[in-house]
Amino acid sequence: MKAGNVVQLVMVLGLTVGWISSYIFRVSSKDMTYAQQLRDYENKVMQTPFGYTRKDVLLIGLGLTAVGFGLKSGLELIGLDSMKAGNVVQLVMVLGLTVGWISSYIFRVSSKDMTYAQQLRDYENKVMQVC
Repeated sequence: MKAGNVVQLVMVLGLTVGWISSYIFRVSSKDMTYAQQLRDYENKVMQTPFGYTRKDVLLIGLGLTAVGFGLKSGLELIGLDSMKAGNVVQLVMVLGLTVGWISSYIFRVSSKDMTYAQQLRDYENKVMQVC
């Protein structure tokens, strides 16, 4: 074995042993970065209301898709033609989602629960605390 290869082997083994020992120390001391990040993320998610995370949006999308397929299958089971069932489901889903979105928007506007209104209230409260 050449001297250069021995030096490389010793360096790799030293780095590996050093990395493993530091990993074991971090795990045993419960001060692991990933564990802390995971705890912070869980705390953040627990405080976030439903519908504001990627997971929630994906679940809503999958749920709406499942409802659409279920409605189409149900209409086909009661004897409606596949083409007409698809048209009915499309009409019901688009109208339902549109009416639902518009009504939620009107509700948020009427209750002044809009982003700008909330930011303005927060700003006014901070200004009043300073004065």
